[in-house]
Amino acid sequence: MARSILSAQLAICVCVVGAGLAGLERAAAAREDGGQLAGRKVIREPSLLNKTKQHKPGKSLKLLEPTSYGYLDVNPEKGSEMFYMYYEATEAPENEEDTPIVLWLQGGPGCSSFFGMLYINGPYFVNDDLTLRRNLGSWNRLYGMLFIEQPIGVGFSRKGRAAIPDNELDVAWDLYRALQSFFRTNPGLRDRPLIITGEG
Repeated sequence: MARSILSAQLAICVCVVGAGLAGLERAAAAREDGGQLAGRKVIREPSLLNKTKQHKPGKSLKLLEPTSYGYLDVNPEKGSEMFYMYYEATEAPENEEDTPIVLWLQGGPGCSSFFGMLYINGPYFVNDDLTLRRNLGSWNRLYGMLFIEQPIGVGFSRKGRAAIPDNELDVAWDLYRALQSFFRTNPGLRDRPLIITGEG
């Protein structure tokens, strides 16, 4: 049942972005051949991924590593922390400081944002056999992507001695504190636009 629901959700995502995949594949091919998209500069070479679209048995798949990751303080007195991964934009307009940071939230609350990272808009997808393949439509091509495991107690996040939030106000307050911790940890990102989005 869960597999069929997941398949239906992925089919919806494919239908929504399907029209743009051909253009993304052409752009990816141009980048692999050393080309650049007009008006954009490459901030970081996406060369940490191999050139194949599917993982082949016996060959290692090099993964794009997060720019930063770890735990963000939510309530240090009680030991609660949220786990996050941040991927910097691999391509951006000339003014890098104008490149938005997108905070991706998964619905629920209680669903890991890493679902979106691994199945929707992160740098790679998980195949049915649990191998990985490159996501040609990854949002971190043009935006810095921030994925936070929230609320506390979800995924790798730690609740410590704090109670798991049972209302939206507490969930929002904890996320706000985690964001403050993220920008304290990454002060160079403070002045960039922040876009909060996701799916429920």
